[in-house]
Amino acid sequence: QGSGKSLCAITWFRYFKLSVNNIFILGPAIAIKLTWKKILTRYKENYILIDSLEKVSQIKKHQIVLISYDMLRKYERHIKKFIKMKNQKIA
Repeated sequence: QGSGKSLCAITWFRYFKLSVNNIFILGPAIAIKLTWKKILTRYKENYILIDSLEKVSQIKKHQIVLISYDMLRKYERHIKKFIKMKNQKIA
């Protein structure tokens, strides 16, 4: 705790943002909602939180995608289709 992992990830996102189509962050729902959502809002990053099937179709290029493990299992087929359509340039 407090070792700067989240800040390191933000730096990594900014460095690779233009060379990949999207960046996916997977984690437990509590970490996604309580940590990543707050951090990305604070640093004014463009992100989307996948909490419904409609949100999968709203993902834009160069956007950070937050998704919990449960939602990934629930929408696995749709996420795979999205990644294939984007030529797999996903980090």
